[in-house]
Amino acid sequence: MTVRQSVNDLLGYLTPEQRTIPAANGEDDPLPACLAAINGALTELATLGPLWQFRARRGARIYAPTTVTIPTLTAGLSTFTLDAPWQDWMLGCSIQLPGDPWNEIVSRSGTTVTLLHPIVHSAGSNVSAIIYCDCVTAGSDVLQVLRPVSVADGHELAPVNNLSDLQASVYEYWPQEDYGRMTNRSAAVRRTGTEPAPRFYWADTNYVVSAVAAASRIRLGPMPNAEMILHYRARISPPRYTLADVHGGSQGMQIPVRIFRYALTWCRRSSNRLPGNASLAVLSSAMTTP
Repeated sequence: MTVRQSVNDLLGYLTPEQRTIPAANGEDDPLPACLAAINGALTELATLGPLWQFRARRGARIYAPTTVTIPTLTAGLSTFTLDAPWQDWMLGCSIQLPGDPWNEIVSRSGTTVTLLHPIVHSAGSNVSAIIYCDCVTAGSDVLQVLRPVSVADGHELAPVNNLSDLQASVYEYWPQEDYGRMTNRSAAVRRTGTEPAPRFYWADTNYVVSAVAAASRIRLGPMPNAEMILHYRARISPPRYTLADVHGGSQGMQIPVRIFRYALTWCRRSSNRLPGNASLAVLSSAMTTP
C-alpha cells in the first residue's frame, strides 16, 4: 500500500467535504493529521515491535591513532582551538594529553574543541596530543545498536553494561593462590591502545545539541591502535512521509507494512480532524515477513 492509498482510506472516515486534497470549502486540512497518524504508527512499530521489522547491517571505519598539535593549552580550561588536522570521527573519542588524565572530546563548534573535564597539567604552546578512535557515532537513522558487533574479517566483540565495565575490561584476570581470588594486573600499557583490535564494546547514546537529538554510539575497549573496519547490526528508524508522498512526484512511495487495520472508534465523522494520538489512528496487524 502506498502513502496516498493509506491517506485515502483514512479520509474515508471523514465527510465528503473533508476528503479533498488539498482541503476545499474552507475546511481544515486533514492531510497533516493523516501523515502524523502514519508516521506515528510506524515509529511505534519500529520502537516496540519485533526487531526484524526495521533491522539492518551497518559498518564503520576505525581510524589509526592520530597525533595533533594544539596551538595553545590553558590549565583549568576544558576548551582549546584546533583547526587542522581535525576530522569528524574524532568527536567522542579519547585524547591523551601529556601529563594529564585521559580526556574525551565532547563537542566541536567552529574551531573550538570542548573536552569532558578541564585540563590539569598540559598547559603550553604547540602541545602534541594523541587521539584514539575508540568511539564510533552511528548514522542518524540508527535507533539501537544490536549484536553482533565485530571486526571485519576478525573476531566478535563482547558487550559490557556500562562505561565503567568497558574501562575495566582492559584488565586481564586470572586465579591467584589466595583461595582462588581473582586479581587484576596493571592495564597501563593496554589503555594506551597497544592491542591490535578492541575486544569489548558498549552501546551508548549521546545527546547532540546542534541536531536536537540523541545519537547512538559504539565505545570500544581496549582502544584500537590501527585502522580497521567494524560491522554491527542496528534497529533503524522508519521512513517519515511528507506532503510530497501524497500528492507530489513521489506519491507511489510504498509503506513498509503488509496489512492495515484502522481504529474506527478514534475517527469520528462529525469531527473535521483525525485523532491527535497518531499511534491509535493507524495500526498494523502484520508486517512484512523477515
